[in-house]
Amino acid sequence: MTGIVAAHIKAEARRLGVGNDTLKALTGTGAGGRVTVADVRAAAPRPQGPRATATVARPTPVPQPLHDPWGSPRTGTVVMVDAYSESPMLDYVMATSGPPGRGAPPPPDFFNSGPRPPITASGADPAILVNVHWRLRHSAALAGDLRSVLAMVETDPDLVGDNDPMQSPSGRGALFDYIARVRNWALWTPPNQMTEPEYVAMFGGEST
Repeated sequence: MTGIVAAHIKAEARRLGVGNDTLKALTGTGAGGRVTVADVRAAAPRPQGPRATATVARPTPVPQPLHDPWGSPRTGTVVMVDAYSESPMLDYVMATSGPPGRGAPPPPDFFNSGPRPPITASGADPAILVNVHWRLRHSAALAGDLRSVLAMVETDPDLVGDNDPMQSPSGRGALFDYIARVRNWALWTPPNQMTEPEYVAMFGGEST
């Protein structure tokens, strides 16, 4: 027994991609055998393709030496960090000086918006950024075309340098900002123990 289909139900069926043959074959669950919106939605085709079912697998860790990121020239402790770590600078801090003192703010994320941005300029799923070397990750997020993003995904992590040619100017600037935010967090001092210049640099006002 096929259901009775109202005009607004037919419109909903068209919107959801439910064909006329499918619609005519539906058995309505509404009063008097009428087809309801719920019936149409249950019959709607499910999304297909990798975005609907696949998850982005994390790459195999690639340990690489990270020299003192604050020194110039490179001096100090060398720490092995994963090239695909969500926050290699934080890994460095935790392996050397450790977290700042009690009352410190939470450690900064790799991106200002979190571990990953909510969107990318190319339209690529932000989850793919876990497969990009950390020195290229901001550039990948800001790249305007998928070809550039995929090239960074495919780049041999052992060939990525500090000022890699694949970095865009805006991506390099965002990377330096991330490094500076972690450095400021690592050097955090309780306000009542700061000097006047330190307080102004961190909070932008006068100490009390």
